[in-house]
Amino acid sequence: MTPMQTIAKIRFSCLLLLASAVSVMVGCQQLPSHPPQTVAEFLQHQRAGDQDFTPNMIALHNAHRILNDGLAANDRLESLRVLERVDVAGEQTYPTLATVLTQRQTPPEVRRQVLAFLAERNCPSLGEHIANVLPQADDPQLRSALLKWLTKHPARVSLASLVKLWAAEKPISDESEIRYRQLVERTSGKSWPDALLDGLNTREFFARGSAIEILSSRLEADRLRQKISALQPHTQAVGVLKYFSEHFEYTPKTRRELLSAVILHRKGAARLATAERVVNRWRKAYDYRFNIHDFHLVSRLAGDPLRKPMSRAQMILEISQGIIKRRAARHKRLFRRGRLVDFASQTESLSIADLWNLVLISEMLDRPRFRRMLRVTARRDMAERLTRCGGLIRYEQGRAEAKIYLPAAKRGDDRYIPTRRMLKDTLDSLCYFVGHFSKVVENVSIIGPGEKELAFAAKYNICGVVFTTLSGGRLNVTYFTPEGIVVDLGNFRD
Repeated sequence: MTPMQTIAKIRFSCLLLLASAVSVMVGCQQLPSHPPQTVAEFLQHQRAGDQDFTPNMIALHNAHRILNDGLAANDRLESLRVLERVDVAGEQTYPTLATVLTQRQTPPEVRRQVLAFLAERNCPSLGEHIANVLPQADDPQLRSALLKWLTKHPARVSLASLVKLWAAEKPISDESEIRYRQLVERTSGKSWPDALLDGLNTREFFARGSAIEILSSRLEADRLRQKISALQPHTQAVGVLKYFSEHFEYTPKTRRELLSAVILHRKGAARLATAERVVNRWRKAYDYRFNIHDFHLVSRLAGDPLRKPMSRAQMILEISQGIIKRRAARHKRLFRRGRLVDFASQTESLSIADLWNLVLISEMLDRPRFRRMLRVTARRDMAERLTRCGGLIRYEQGRAEAKIYLPAAKRGDDRYIPTRRMLKDTLDSLCYFVGHFSKVVENVSIIGPGEKELAFAAKYNICGVVFTTLSGGRLNVTYFTPEGIVVDLGNFRD
């Protein structure tokens, strides 16, 4: 054999070896002895053209794995991914798969993804499961699949459940908003505003707070009042809504405001009538718009024979003079935590009720007895390292009085946790207060309410006051509203 022939033979042998290696790598890998149970195995099964396992066998095998509580959640979800790729009719596997939704030991993620899988395939009898999962469904794709299912099966879930889900979705996308409106209309056979109003007027409807939140945030106030006035009351809620609409030109915006209105209405017409006279006077003189959190102030002003009426100009002057006495230096525009807090710059933004609150609080701050009590409270709270001090300010016996409420829990020196009793009592108070007494604040730009306190005021529709310990033995006082207006009332010593 010549050298050239030898070289050619060697090259041919190498090519055979290379071809064999490639064949092993891509085409001759041994298939598993069980039906594919991962996406990788399923793709390999398709490439090989294997006929040992039919699509129905693969689907049933993986459905069994999804139902197997002994498997890890990731393994069960991998079988679900395989099931998504198998081209079979679902009559054999879907009803069995739905049992995962009723088993307590099923991991939440497995339950959510199985529910989405069944909803996308229009599997029936999912209404109860969707109603339970939808409020916690943060994934947009999952939420969309569940809402689409409900759109096709509106009778599978109650109107009250839908309304609760709708109100709970905050923020809400345009797509979800449209779907909820369609769902309510298909479920009730009426326009969504009329369906919600009818729900409010039905004794068996238990989503009244959610309904009023949806209506008040989507309809103009005048239009909503007109619709409420046209109703013949069959429930206490509608009776209360009609009363406040017709007498105070007011409609609650949240379930908490509706609850407050119901409680006040139960206490009798006499107190409501005296408050109504003050509200009407303020409306004519100052274009005042009633808010339920002002009722405590208004009703007590109306029942206080020694408290003489004051004009806005008089109150602004009195509040300004008090602030000037408490402030070490005058500023044209004062900022705290990036917010304008100067009173003189914000008088037009404050309602007549806010001005009365500030008059009463300013009088309280100027009482020596109150200052001494606040100083003692600040010292005790500074020694207490487990919670902040907090409470409520009420109009009692002709003046503002502060009352401390012990916290519901002690979770750190930078936080105050209100009790249920305090939250209930805020419905009939001027404002709540929190003490920032844990340390002496040197940086005056950070005094006043933090974001959590402003959020609390907005959530519970109540004004607030923050007392802050400053250097030099001083205490700062800052007032704020549910709308986020913040007013610095100055500093004082004993």
